[in-house]
Amino acid sequence: MLDSGGLMKGQTLLVTGATGGMGAAAVQLGVVMGATVIAGCSSADKCELATTKLGATHAIDYSSLDNLKKRVNELTGGKGVDVVYEVVGGDVFDACTRVMGWNGKLLVVGFAAGRIPSVPANLPLVKSYSVVGVASGASIMRDPKLGVDAARRLDEWSRSGALPPPYIHDVVAAPDFKRACTAIADRSVRGKIVIQFIDEQNRPTYSERDLKPIPPVPSAPIKSKL
Repeated sequence: MLDSGGLMKGQTLLVTGATGGMGAAAVQLGVVMGATVIAGCSSADKCELATTKLGATHAIDYSSLDNLKKRVNELTGGKGVDVVYEVVGGDVFDACTRVMGWNGKLLVVGFAAGRIPSVPANLPLVKSYSVVGVASGASIMRDPKLGVDAARRLDEWSRSGALPPPYIHDVVAAPDFKRACTAIADRSVRGKIVIQFIDEQNRPTYSERDLKPIPPVPSAPIKSKL
């Protein structure tokens, strides 16, 4: 949102799939960055979680997609949003193309709904907004410094208390991995599921000499085969 979307304090951020793993993190980060965060959710209970647990300023139930455009216009005084963090794709993405503000950024993050959408070229033209693909992993492969800077920023926010811990839906032991996958597939998960591989009661202890130093980050970008 910062590197690709240029999100600034005081701007309006719309996050779709706002109570999913990526969406919940985007909401929390948007709040830390000082944005007015609108959480887009597929049900009323998810909207409540987004505002009460994740810190979103507003939440919109887009189970009726007509409601998305109507509510965005109401909440922004008809100006539209500055940045959209879009992880759903399909019909939700189509609706997002029509709620953009002037010079906004529509960030293409994923297609959880399954359908990969297209953008009518006249819409970005009319509002002078940009459609930006976000491939964080590939970007960091090309320029590792991006990952270092992001990690440092997250660490500073966490240490200061500005960034709360991730919202954890459940902690699942490794043997129950399939149950976690099923919960994600049936869309019952809110936030993150943690897979626990070590029994806390039998966690091994390490002395300082057992810890190996972390190798330095390469100074030159890593060439990708993509």
